[in-house]
Amino acid sequence: MISPELIRLNPFFASLSHSHIATIADTSEEIQVMPGDYIFREGDILDHFFLVVEGEIDLIMGITDRNIGSSFSDRLFRNIEKIDVSIDTLGKGHLFGWSALVSPRHASSTGAIAVKPSRVVTFDCLALQTAFQRDNNFGYLMAQTVAQESYHKLQTYQAEMLSTFAMKADRLYVALRGIDYQRCISTSNAVHQVI
Repeated sequence: MISPELIRLNPFFASLSHSHIATIADTSEEIQVMPGDYIFREGDILDHFFLVVEGEIDLIMGITDRNIGSSFSDRLFRNIEKIDVSIDTLGKGHLFGWSALVSPRHASSTGAIAVKPSRVVTFDCLALQTAFQRDNNFGYLMAQTVAQESYHKLQTYQAEMLSTFAMKADRLYVALRGIDYQRCISTSNAVHQVI
């Protein structure tokens, strides 16, 4: 069990009462992970969510390794070689794996791996779900919190994707016009500095 004060300091838990925070603390345990240690892998069934106390954790997604050819039958039966790509790096105070609070509790599209030596708090979601059944208000507040966190994460990822696609579209437009992209960027930066 960790100190309820450590939990209280995290904005994710801001809407909870002292007794709710104490219940969450009762389900917690601190673990140490080293670089390269997986906390969970894509597709694992999650029964904990996590808080980074110290260090860095990458959320990773397996994507098809385009350098390795695969046959039609491999693709059909999903026997495809994948490589892990970092989609987000989380530091002190960040929560992850909170989808474990919601059925079916699969880490369907991401995994988590330590980048640096890290201290991570694990929260037992099965024990928490029992507490939510006893105290519906507690369950409702946590559901609201998870929904808000999901909304904010989706907004962030959407903005990052749009930015990436816009940059690629700019490069494609410049390439199709036969314009020197680096010269175009240098000119654009110079104009912004003058303004």
